[in-house]
Amino acid sequence: MDICGPWLHAVEVMPLEQKLLLGGALAAALVMKVLEGQLKERRRAKRVAERATPRASGRDLESVYEHRLLGMIDGAELERPIPQYIFPAEGHQYRLDFAYLDLKLAIEVDGAWHQTASRKEWDADRDAALMRQGWSTLRFTTKELDRDARAVLASLRNAGVPGATRVT
Repeated sequence: MDICGPWLHAVEVMPLEQKLLLGGALAAALVMKVLEGQLKERRRAKRVAERATPRASGRDLESVYEHRLLGMIDGAELERPIPQYIFPAEGHQYRLDFAYLDLKLAIEVDGAWHQTASRKEWDADRDAALMRQGWSTLRFTTKELDRDARAVLASLRNAGVPGATRVT
């Protein structure tokens, strides 16, 4: 069955102005379909990329200050650490704010919560467990991040954090 025949005949007998309008409408509809397809493809690609992003724990940064530190690191063009890295040691699954695996360096952002006696003890135990595995820990307080970005970045550089590698 030929379903195009009646439509073609209807277009053949249309005045030229209507044919142009119909052609424009069809072209616009076609462009919209293409753009919708591209948008869907972009959204799909973004979802795939987000799932493929290496993240040891699948968790995002937990505080404004962790975002601030990462911004400082990016701004100074230092190599980006792995955020929210899960480190198994001595029967525990320690979550590090940031980790440089090659350097065996943990970076921690300490807010007011870390000033409590129980948290200080937990942090000391974790740091000792990391040290027994050959790791070191750099701790920055939120006050340090607020007041002295240069000193924070100098500490990172002194610990051996390299500059970011650029892809050209």
